[in-house]
Amino acid sequence: RAAVEAGVPAIIYEAGPPYVFLEREIELGMQGVLNVMDYLGMYESGVPRARPKKLLSSSWVRVPPGQGGVFLTEVTLGDAVKEGQLLGTVADPVTDEVHEIRASRSGVVIGAALPQVVLSGYGVFHVGEIK
Repeated sequence: RAAVEAGVPAIIYEAGPPYVFLEREIELGMQGVLNVMDYLGMYESGVPRARPKKLLSSSWVRVPPGQGGVFLTEVTLGDAVKEGQLLGTVADPVTDEVHEIRASRSGVVIGAALPQVVLSGYGVFHVGEIK
């Protein structure tokens, strides 16, 4: 906040649960900061930059009406998926029914809910078309 009030651009990186230091997330955060500094010309990484990709369109995959329960995922962020591919499941703890969540389009997973209890209509995956 002090940086913003002083007119200095700032980035805040948050990862993992409170009061827990996760080595992988710390390493990813450090690499992200170095990548931004390299892009801004503040640091020379020596690694050639990849050509930027554009998000052409995206859509959410939601828990269908009348379904809810414990959500489990079969794919992760960045995975390429095909229309109709199994993305995850929702298990109803009352009826023991397991409902499949399938991709409504081909693309790349750009957002995914964590395993949790979900209700009907909850957005569990965000699939985008990237060029």
